[in-house]
Amino acid sequence: MRRLVAVGVMLAATRALAAGGDYRLDSHEWNGLGRLADEADAAGCAIAATETLDWSALDARDVVWFVYPRTAVDGGKLRRWLEAGGRAVIADDFGASDAALAALDIRRLRGELGSVDRYDGNAALPIARQTLSTELSVGIGDLVANHPAFFLASTPASFAFSPGAALVVEGRLGKGYFVAIADPSVLINNMLDIDENLAFARALIRRTCKPGERIHLVTQSFVARGEPPGDLAPTPSGDNWFTAFNRFVGLLDDKAHSGVDDRMLGLLATVLATIAIVLFARAWPSPGRIDGHWTRAAAVDTGWRAWSRDATATYLRDEVALRLSEAIGAPVGDWTPAELERRAARVLGPRVAAHAATLWAQLRRPPIWLGARTLAALHDSATQLFDLLAERGQG
Repeated sequence: MRRLVAVGVMLAATRALAAGGDYRLDSHEWNGLGRLADEADAAGCAIAATETLDWSALDARDVVWFVYPRTAVDGGKLRRWLEAGGRAVIADDFGASDAALAALDIRRLRGELGSVDRYDGNAALPIARQTLSTELSVGIGDLVANHPAFFLASTPASFAFSPGAALVVEGRLGKGYFVAIADPSVLINNMLDIDENLAFARALIRRTCKPGERIHLVTQSFVARGEPPGDLAPTPSGDNWFTAFNRFVGLLDDKAHSGVDDRMLGLLATVLATIAIVLFARAWPSPGRIDGHWTRAAAVDTGWRAWSRDATATYLRDEVALRLSEAIGAPVGDWTPAELERRAARVLGPRVAAHAATLWAQLRRPPIWLGARTLAALHDSATQLFDLLAERGQG
C-alpha cells in the first residue's frame, strides 16, 4: 500500500494548478478533499467551502481554514480574528497567505531541504518529524509532504524537516489559536492514504473544531468582506453576564406587574443590588497575579500579566491537556474526567490519575463564575499535578 501511495503521488503530484477539482470538498479524486470532509462529518463538525468570507458574520462556533488560497489573506483581519478568540488554519505553499503568516511571525520559504528522509525514497515526498509534542501532534511521529515549501518561525515547530525548516507551526495570538501548514497537499485524498497524515488530519479537526461547530473552508479564489467581531468569548450558556443580568431585570419587572407583594419585591431588590455590585467588581480590571512560567503557549505582545482571567484559564487548560497527553501518550482533550482517570491510572498510577481527573473536571469546561480565588486555586492544583508528573519523570 505504501508503494502504491508513493507511486500515485509521484505520478500525479505536479500540483496540477490547472485542474478544476483541486481541494474540492465534494471530490474523491486524488487531489480533492472528500476524505477530509468525511472525517469532519464523523467528528460532528460541519465543513463547507465558501467563496465569500464575511468576517463580520462569524461567531464563537466558527473556524476558518485557508487551504491553498489564491487570493491574498488579510493579515490584519486574521490577527484581529485570533485576538478576539477565533481559530484558524492556514495551509499554503504558494504565497497568497504571506501577509497573514507575517502577522504570526512566520516566513514562507522555498529551497532545497537537504538530507532529510524521503517517503519510500521519493525525492518529491520529504518527511517532517515531530519536534514538539502538543495536543495536535501527540502520537504522530512524522508527516509526509508533497513538493512543500517550509516555514521559518519564531514559534517552535510541531513538525519540521530540519531546524529552521518547519512544516507545521501552531500557537496562540490573544485568545485565539492557529495552525500554519507549509504544504496544503498534506490534506488531499491521496496523501491521507498515509496513516500518519490521516491521523494528523483527524487531530487537526479535533483541535480546531468541537462537535456542533462549523469549519469554513476558504480555498482557491475568494472574496473577503467585513470586520472580525471584537470578542468571541461567550459563557457556557451562550450569554454574557450582563445579558443574564438584563434578563433578570426583565423578570423582576414581570413579577412586579403580576402582583408580587412588597416584601418579596424588597427581597428581590436586595438580590438585584448584590448581583450588580458583584458584576461591577468582576468587570473591573485587576493586575495579573498568576505566574505564567508553566505555559508553553505562544506569548502575547503584552506578556502574560495582561491576560484576562478567562484567557489565563484557557491557557492553563491547554497546558494541563498538553502535559497529560504527553505523559499518557494519547490526546486527552476530548476525554471526560472519568475516562481520563481510568486511562491515566494505567500509566500514572491511581494517585496522579485521581488528582488529574479532579482538576480536569474543573478545567474541561470553564467555570461560569471565575474569580481571582478560583483561578488561583486552579493554578495551584495544576502546579501540584505538574510536580506529581515531574516526580515520575513525566513532567
